[in-house]
Order: sequence, then C-alpha cells, then structure tokens
Amino acid sequence: MKKYLIVAKEAELLLPEAVAVAKKPGVEIIVTGVGGTNVVKALRGLSRRSIVYNVGYCGSSFFEVGSVVPIDLCRLYHPNCEFDEETFQIWGMGRDNICLTAGDFVTSPKDLPPRAVVDMELAYIVAFGFHIIHAIKYVSDRFNYQEYQSCLKK
Repeated sequence: MKKYLIVAKEAELLLPEAVAVAKKPGVEIIVTGVGGTNVVKALRGLSRRSIVYNVGYCGSSFFEVGSVVPIDLCRLYHPNCEFDEETFQIWGMGRDNICLTAGDFVTSPKDLPPRAVVDMELAYIVAFGFHIIHAIKYVSDRFNYQEYQSCLKK
C-alpha cells in the first residue's frame, strides 16, 4: 500500500509531525499548493488504496495559536449558505475535532462548531476516498492572514 505525506506549502514540511511522517519508510511527499483546485490536480492519479497523512496550517477561534490538533471529522465550509455539508469521519483520536475546509482564506468565521479548525485542503483530500487518512493541523492564526504568513516564514 502506497503512503503519502500531503502538504499545501513546502514550509509545512518543517512542522514536527510532517518531519516524523516523512521519516517513515516508503512515504512519498506531495506538495499540492493551497486550495481545492491544486489538491485535485496533484492527487487525481493516486490509488484510493493509499494511506494519506495530511499535515498543515489552519485557523481557529477555539484552539490557541500553536496548538497541534488531530482531526477526527471533516466537511466543506460555506459560511454564507443555508445548507449543511456532509461530515466525514476520518482516522482520528476520538476527540471530535473537526476541520472545516473553505474555498478562500477565512477572516470572519461564523457559526463554527466547537473544536473546529478551518483549512483550505482537507475536505478535497477526503473526497478522493483514500483507504486511510490521518490529519494533523497546526493552528497558525486566529483568522488573520498576516499571522498565517508569519507562520510560513518561521
């Protein structure tokens, strides 16, 4: 079974969890670029029988900046729409931490569930239906683009 470490930006390869996963035997690293379109382009040829590790930055108003958040649930996030997206259970730690995937960088979140983080890639990765998905998110900001950019430079 193939194993992949998937990150959006090269800077995320320096995060401790990404470093640990990259050291595992047989893990191939894929840098997708930010957002759903880049994820689709980067992953469309991969076998669904693969094991995927996604490590990356996220925003949160629940968790403190610098927190490491293992993800249990994932769904798309449409803050200006009146419908519910399907929520997917992924490999997690049983804490009900949820990653909401937005189409744009979120600066004014609304109606976030408890234990939520927001990224721009994970729901698109989950949509591919990989055999096993592990996701760890690092809180880079409180929905502030300058804070996020600062994390990328560290």
